[in-house]
Formats: sequence, C-alpha cells, structure tokens
Amino acid sequence: MWLSREELVKSLKFMAWFGTILIVAVAAFMAFASDAWKQQALYESIGFEFKPEEFAGMIQPYESQQFLLATDSYSSSAIIFERYGKNFTVFGDGSRQVLQNDTITELSRYSGRNVLILLKSEPDLMQFIPYFKTVESRQFRLHGVTFYLVLGYGFDYPFYRDSVL
Repeated sequence: MWLSREELVKSLKFMAWFGTILIVAVAAFMAFASDAWKQQALYESIGFEFKPEEFAGMIQPYESQQFLLATDSYSSSAIIFERYGKNFTVFGDGSRQVLQNDTITELSRYSGRNVLILLKSEPDLMQFIPYFKTVESRQFRLHGVTFYLVLGYGFDYPFYRDSVL
C-alpha cells in the first residue's frame, strides 16, 4: 500500500523536525557533557581512533629510532593498526589473543632491541623491568587524554619467552 501525497509530505515534515531535534540534542550533549565523556573508558581510545595523524606525530620519533611498537592489549593494537596503519604488537599477557599476535610479530627478532609500549593508564614500571636492561616512562596528552609510554631498552627475549609466552 502506497502513501498518498498528503501522507508522504506529513511524514517527510515529521522526519525533518525529528531529525533536527536529534541533531541538536546530540550536539548539545557532546558540547556540554565532554567532561563526563572524559571519565569513560571509551574516551581513552578517541585520540588514536579519530585523530590518527596527531597520534602518529607523538609516536613517529620512536618509530624512526626503530623501536618495536606495542600495547598491552589486543584490542588497542587492533584499533591502532586499523587507524594508524602500523602493526603494534601485544606486549605481556595482554589477553588470550597475545599468542595469535605473536605470529604477526616474531618477538625473537627483537631480542636486545628497544620496545615502546603504549598504555592508557599509568604504568607500574616494576612489571616491565624484568624484560629490559633499562626502563623509563613518558607521557603525552591528546585531546584531554593522557597516554603513557614505557620505553624498554635492551629487550630480554629469552626471559620474556620463558615467563610470558
């Protein structure tokens, strides 16, 4: 059954008004509730989710120094790969997909090399010290979110293999 011309016009007017109200409501929510969004875990991924070029600018200096790029979770690595276009391996226990990720990045090739581990929360450097000769932490802010970098120098792959893999 088809709508009459009059019913079609009424429907289109309703959709236009309803759509406008929704757009205004979402815009107002985003503008006035941005501080509330910053408290949500989802907001942490926005930096590298929607602004990959800005994220790349923060990571590029380490990449040019031949650091192995990593995160502590498979989901973060997958999102970064999708948006940034570079493989970030999963370092540590990460998640149950860490072994699958290890088939992409053969970590044994990085024994003795430097590793950058990107984290969304402040790191406990004691978790990383056993796997490197020296470790340091840095941070940067992107769109109100603080990201943490663990820079590990001199990766001890045999110890990592025996204790994590």
